Amino acid sequence: MNAFEQIVSDVFQSDGYWTKPNYKLVLNPQEKRRIKRKSIPTIDIDIVAYKPGSILLIECKSYLGSSGVHYKDLFKNGNWASHYKIFTRKTYREVILKALKKKLIERKMATRKDVLQLCLVAGNVAGGEENEAKINAEFKKRKWLFIGPAKLREKLLGKREEKIWEDNPVTVTVKLLN
Repeated sequence: MNAFEQIVSDVFQSDGYWTKPNYKLVLNPQEKRRIKRKSIPTIDIDIVAYKPGSILLIECKSYLGSSGVHYKDLFKNGNWASHYKIFTRKTYREVILKALKKKLIERKMATRKDVLQLCLVAGNVAGGEENEAKINAEFKKRKWLFIGPAKLREKLLGKREEKIWEDNPVTVTVKLLN
């Protein structure tokens, strides 16, 4: 797990979720054919988060050393759209979400009643707050969850006020910045 995924996992844990970073989803041959990836060994999901009633498939994109997540890549078939295939490829998304929920139910980690939702957490967004707002609006239309840099900062700053002490790099760093 990379550092950004650790931060995101910790933020969702503070929101009451149990998290499983680097969740490996094994598809059956029929599912692989449906997404046109017969030889793919496993699907690596950045984070699966769960609390009763809610399952989140979380894709993490820090992009701190680049221009950031581009609106056009998510919604206008931009140059890097393939980096967001869970959001940009309908059949791929349907197969993965169905397979994930089935596996979680089989493992008694979720119930049929739990709602599965896509989530993108971005550490940097190209075009700043204006594009962050556009991405957020598009995600809301689709009933997906978007956490951009501003919301992520807000959630991290909120951890400073938590009375619970955890000896992990995220908590220590946030408390040091207080």
